[in-house]
Amino acid sequence: QNGTNTVYSAAPSVNPLNTLYQMVEFVASTGYVVMIPDYIGFGASKDIFHPYLHKESTVRSIVDMMYALKEFDADVAKDATFLNEYYLLGYSQGGWATLALLHAMENDYASDFTVKGCCCGAGPYDISYFNSYVLGQTTYPMPSFLAYIAKAYSDHGFFTNPLSDLFQPAYVTAINTYFDGMHSTTQINAALTTDIASLFKADYISGYASDAKFQSVRDALAENSIEAWNTSVPLLFTHGTADIYVPPVISENMHNAMIAAGTNSSICTYITIPDKDHTEAVVPSCLAGLNFFKTLKK
Repeated sequence: QNGTNTVYSAAPSVNPLNTLYQMVEFVASTGYVVMIPDYIGFGASKDIFHPYLHKESTVRSIVDMMYALKEFDADVAKDATFLNEYYLLGYSQGGWATLALLHAMENDYASDFTVKGCCCGAGPYDISYFNSYVLGQTTYPMPSFLAYIAKAYSDHGFFTNPLSDLFQPAYVTAINTYFDGMHSTTQINAALTTDIASLFKADYISGYASDAKFQSVRDALAENSIEAWNTSVPLLFTHGTADIYVPPVISENMHNAMIAAGTNSSICTYITIPDKDHTEAVVPSCLAGLNFFKTLKK
């Protein structure tokens, strides 16, 4: 599951020659069937605004593709033998999506899919904490992340507050203009500001956590955060220690919460990627995941 993307032309189905996608595609040469799904809002569904970090629709889009793969197996790949063994890998938004997917596959789709291993890299698993973390900073280098969440949740009615309750007027206009599938996160960041007090309304910064005005925002973020559970699937969390986009403490907390929920510490591991920021840790995280899977395969 890929990380945050705002550009139609960068979706997996549209740009399969993307270097990072190819790195994962090459894994097929070692005996895997590789599946890289578009999220809703990209590829064939680009007429829908991407419901960024919305748990239910994200999981459904991936599971639907997994069922389609089963049909491909039966209808097209008759001469190949496939095992019902699934290995899940994702980074950033994809790390969050992967953990949400693991929970659904283990609790809702266990009769159809057997997950053998899962690696989640640098995901914003606790979106409530992530939001509070950003609002507590003086500056934040990726304002597009929170703007993306807010626009998706507002457009799809996941919370009832208009964007004007959260953001300063000039940036509401920018958010509604630049999230059009044609602008990258770099371009969107340039249209916003890294200064938190200038980007958000003062009453949102001070009242997000307790003001009744923002109850629907709190509810939506909590609903789409991932609660820890007792998993029986070998699970690896990875995070770069120099990540200033998604703080490493989110992965550390998620790992600890999984153990506290009953997951055996022998199958749930957290490793740091020293001195790597959010972007630099992508490849090392994926390689760590693939090496982890290698230890699990018969």
